[in-house]
Amino acid sequence: AFQGCNNLTSITIPNSVTSIGEQAFSECSNLTNITIPNSLTFLGNNAFYECNKLQYTKYNDANYLGNSSNPYLILKSATLNKSSYTIHSNTKIIYSNAFNNCTNISQINLPSGLTCIGSYAFQGCNNLTSITIPNSVTKIGESAFSNCVKLSNVTIGSGLTSIEYRTFSSCNQLTSLNIGSNVSSINERAFEYSGKLQYNIYDNAKYLGNSSNPYLLLIEATSKDITSCVINSNTKFIHDKAFYGCNNLSSITIPSSVTKIGQSVFSNCNNLSSIIVNANNTVFDSRNNSNAIIEKGTNTLIYGCKNTIIPNNVTSIKSSAFIGCINLTSINIPNSVTSIGERAFYGCTGLTNLTIGTNLTNLEDYAFYNCTALTQINYNAINCTDLFSNFEGFYNAGSDGSGITVIIGNSVKRIPKNIFERMKINNVTIGSSVTSIGYGAFSYCTSLSKIIIPNNVIEIDSYAFYGCTNLSSVTIGNGVTSIGDHAFNDCKRLKKIVIPTNVVNMGSAVFSYDSTMQICCRVVGQPIGWNEYWSSRAYLITWGYTGS
Repeated sequence: AFQGCNNLTSITIPNSVTSIGEQAFSECSNLTNITIPNSLTFLGNNAFYECNKLQYTKYNDANYLGNSSNPYLILKSATLNKSSYTIHSNTKIIYSNAFNNCTNISQINLPSGLTCIGSYAFQGCNNLTSITIPNSVTKIGESAFSNCVKLSNVTIGSGLTSIEYRTFSSCNQLTSLNIGSNVSSINERAFEYSGKLQYNIYDNAKYLGNSSNPYLLLIEATSKDITSCVINSNTKFIHDKAFYGCNNLSSITIPSSVTKIGQSVFSNCNNLSSIIVNANNTVFDSRNNSNAIIEKGTNTLIYGCKNTIIPNNVTSIKSSAFIGCINLTSINIPNSVTSIGERAFYGCTGLTNLTIGTNLTNLEDYAFYNCTALTQINYNAINCTDLFSNFEGFYNAGSDGSGITVIIGNSVKRIPKNIFERMKINNVTIGSSVTSIGYGAFSYCTSLSKIIIPNNVIEIDSYAFYGCTNLSSVTIGNGVTSIGDHAFNDCKRLKKIVIPTNVVNMGSAVFSYDSTMQICCRVVGQPIGWNEYWSSRAYLITWGYTGS
């Protein structure tokens, strides 16, 4: 906010402020006085970077910032040669890099009111052997204790909910970790190169916890080769990628105690066929014997398997819900579903048949990416939003087979922008209610050879069939009034097309420049609504055409 304000010499931050962001006052080279309110609980990295004229309160060989009632609110920096250090009891925040490479420290006492430990705060404190994080701490920044090579024992209080990127990386002697009851997320690189960490083992899974609940957080399977796992009945959290790639795992039961499940937990579990959630779980269920994990509060399906049947009261499918589920062969997206997340069915290489219900409005990128065996899509979405150019929701779909049949249902009024772009489609049936074919809807569908546009269609938007290089037969219904720019451009095998009488608007470069191309217009002369560059002089144009 104030980065590089060289004329700023003094500032008082009001009591309403609870957070100061990264580099907020960095490079304020003339800032000498700052008053920090007691309300502050979080301070971003490098908030006072290169503020070399700042005046500090000194205490026990360290520099502090604060206010008149508490001058020790933030511990800014320390230059210590002592082995033991006690931080002032009124300190709430330890600034990023505060004790970085204070190599003599072997013991440090954190105050009970501390709320935030900044990134790299204790990095490289080579003689630090143990640390207890008080319950008041709600945030520890990345790499805060990285390269503390003698750190062997860590106790984390109940205020922390996540352990960030590389927080304890390269802590070579770390063996004992007691985590607070609310830690539900651990970055996959939080303990990178800290290979001596001891886990609690229970039925083919590794856990972290504390003395009262050693099975609080399920970290990962003991091996990718496990065939079964009974999750401990006291487990509250399942970590990201806990069972990732466990190809022989066939069934899983989620106990009533679990309240949070991480990302990609069951991704690439190819043979998972049964998912059951304990009926007493208050957060998740597997309603209607769906073989899925559904979040109750949002009706979101977060994980499925090869035998999943999506219940008709599910409203969204979470990102990566079925990723790598290669033995899933057919899926019906019910009418209740409004959103399909990114990579939801990514790499489901056995999926052959897909039905999309009427109420889908949001289809995210890569949703059906690499579903190479897909042969049929029944598309019924009434109000699906337009998709961006180079949309890869169906990228490489059907590439292993002879092509995909797309059936646009009779409830659909508009085929969305770019929806089927670059797919291996060989057959399209357009429903009786469709009035508009969206921009780029079938562009680059190079396997499509024939299209019949029924009389109910009014608009063919720009680039609708652009780059369909094998398209040789096009029938345009009598209801079409508008054909957009480049709609059939680069359709190299298209040699003849009949333009019906009602087409009053024609965009530019609608067709490829081809001297053998025959354009047969039912009208006797060019309508005034046709772009002057709709055609090339190379075309063989017939006006007042009466043939078939």
